[in-house]
Amino acid sequence: MEIAGWLGKQHEPYWQAQQQKIEAVGLGQHVNYWGSVDRKAKLEFLDSIDVLCVPTTYAEPKGLFVLEALAAGVPYLQPAHGAFPELHSRVGGGYLFDPENPHELSERLVEALSDIPASRRLGAVGREYIFEHATTDRAAEKLEATLRRLINSASVDRTQADAVRK
Repeated sequence: MEIAGWLGKQHEPYWQAQQQKIEAVGLGQHVNYWGSVDRKAKLEFLDSIDVLCVPTTYAEPKGLFVLEALAAGVPYLQPAHGAFPELHSRVGGGYLFDPENPHELSERLVEALSDIPASRRLGAVGREYIFEHATTDRAAEKLEATLRRLINSASVDRTQADAVRK
């Protein structure tokens, strides 16, 4: 298991307790904590995993980390709350689970890791979506199209108003 992300001082006792549990069952050598990662390390991290799973207990409003994983071709396993159901319905690059059901999380994780080729296909679908629809270039194109529509609409409105005044 690969783990990455910021760990605040207030959470260090929790993390230490989890590490002790992991060691107690003999799995310490199978868990690697990367800490906070810069861009280079994040790309290395994403390249090292088969599935991204961040089982948030809160309704994550953005899910940027899922978009980053998909851009790297990594499928996700996320709770069906917050931004994830909408993202999943648009992209379909991973799996969702009921956030109130830890057993379902385990089942979905086994499913995702038992068929790596299928999971990779989902990651590829997600990557394709990201590069077609979620790049800054695509966002700029959409903004330009919206502004052109608004300008054209305003021009038509002004022409109609001028015609009425005459």
